[in-house]
Amino acid sequence: RNAEDKTQSMFFEQQGNTWQRIEGIRNFNLQDPFMTTIIDPKTGEKEIIFGGVKTWPNDSGWLSWKTVFYKGKTLKDFEDAKPFAESADMMKDVRITQLQDGKILVGYRSPQGGLSGYRYRDEGLPLMGFAALDHIDEFAGFISDDDQLRKYLIPDIFAPPAWGGINAMYLLEDGRVFVLAHIANRDEGTEKPPRHYYPMSFILDPTNMSVTDVNILLTVDSLSDPMDALSRLVVDISEIPAKAIDLLDVIFSGGIVLDEESGLAYFYGGMRDTVAIKVAILWRLGLKI
Repeated sequence: RNAEDKTQSMFFEQQGNTWQRIEGIRNFNLQDPFMTTIIDPKTGEKEIIFGGVKTWPNDSGWLSWKTVFYKGKTLKDFEDAKPFAESADMMKDVRITQLQDGKILVGYRSPQGGLSGYRYRDEGLPLMGFAALDHIDEFAGFISDDDQLRKYLIPDIFAPPAWGGINAMYLLEDGRVFVLAHIANRDEGTEKPPRHYYPMSFILDPTNMSVTDVNILLTVDSLSDPMDALSRLVVDISEIPAKAIDLLDVIFSGGIVLDEESGLAYFYGGMRDTVAIKVAILWRLGLKI
């Protein structure tokens, strides 16, 4: 918990009601891991895309980072794999999904520009961007190109002082994309001001990159409120430790699993940078993944 550059990501599989580590596949020294699958239109074969945030200490004594991506036909292919793509430095919250026409939708957060703020925004806070690429072969060049990243930003998803990022994207039956994300802000006026992170979602129309149906999915307070019908879970918040005093009000989105029979979706994420949580939320009727 106390070493930002020592985080380990590994693969698990569900066995009954538990998740067990898959043996024989190496760990990756990455934060915020993610995985998706695409179909290569040239070969018709499925490819697994896996990635995460690589960190390293810089000359100023702080951490630098970038997002790295691997691909393979099976998980075994990752054993000796090298990244096929790397983002621009100081860039995270990059995700991809495949659209109905076979194009690759890239969602990303603008890179951080050192200690002064984020590139492409005068206020020093990040922006989200979305772009549709013809083929996965274009991805490595796009995600490391400042000019291209700047071109596809959407300026009005967040209003300062809020910021946020993308955690997962799911193609819906109607061709639109359900985006699971997070929105955050930070108090001011104290030595270590509290951070506030909330899971959020919205619908992206990839034909014109318009955003609709923006929602906050849950909060730390909603998990302890028996009257909150959204979260469907009551826990004793006082029993969950925080990695640091400024992270008490943090829930970080991971993914969504839809249960069509019950009409619920199971939200997976992290809380206070110390524990993983699974929460049943009411799925919006009419949205089919």
